[in-house]
Amino acid sequence: MNVAQGSGTLALAAFLSVAACQNKDAAKCSEAQQTARQALTSKDVDLAMKWREYAYKQCDDTAQLAQLDKEVVDKRAALEAATRDQAQKKSQQQQLLTLFKDWVGQSRVNPERSVTNVACEGADDPKLKISKERFCSGARAVTGIEGTSLQLRFWEKTPADAALYTVRLPLPATCADLGGHRVIKTTDIAATQGRTVKRYYCELSDGSLSGLQALVTEANSADLRVFSVKYPDQDPALRFQLK
Repeated sequence: MNVAQGSGTLALAAFLSVAACQNKDAAKCSEAQQTARQALTSKDVDLAMKWREYAYKQCDDTAQLAQLDKEVVDKRAALEAATRDQAQKKSQQQQLLTLFKDWVGQSRVNPERSVTNVACEGADDPKLKISKERFCSGARAVTGIEGTSLQLRFWEKTPADAALYTVRLPLPATCADLGGHRVIKTTDIAATQGRTVKRYYCELSDGSLSGLQALVTEANSADLRVFSVKYPDQDPALRFQLK
């Protein structure tokens, strides 16, 4: 190749490069990035990827494109983590519900024997120790789920007739999660960001839970409470919630 031919080749390459740059469109570049980010906000990563590819055809600024790529990767990772977390919570929910129902059914005759580290109001007060007119509480550990336990509160004088069983569930629940039931009352209670959630007061009719009552909240990380019919007579706070 002589000098003239070499110069011509370089000129052609430079022309093609300039032409390619001239094919870029700043307005379309901006639109593509904006639409890609809107798709990410809507958790539609596939759509965001399509607009990301279009952005690469329209944008000159590699730094902007690199930032968009990072946002796509981060959103995909966050969504995958949320999916795994939700699956784990569903598994824990089923495990806790099964354990809780079995525990309540097996414990309702002698609830005070179903927990450890029982503590009573008034501690060593001689009069209360004799009268037993007081609440006691204890817990049962749940293996495999960190920070979770089954909670019991009972009237020491008549534990079988006045007992409250509680477990905190990771996901929303309804009375149907406890089996056969009749809803006595449904209440809208305040939640975050001005929203409300349903709280159900129901009478249970399924197997070993038959004859007990429950207060169930359709919210994340809410307490599921099952109690004997006479328990609210001793607990004004719960009685107020049932009105």
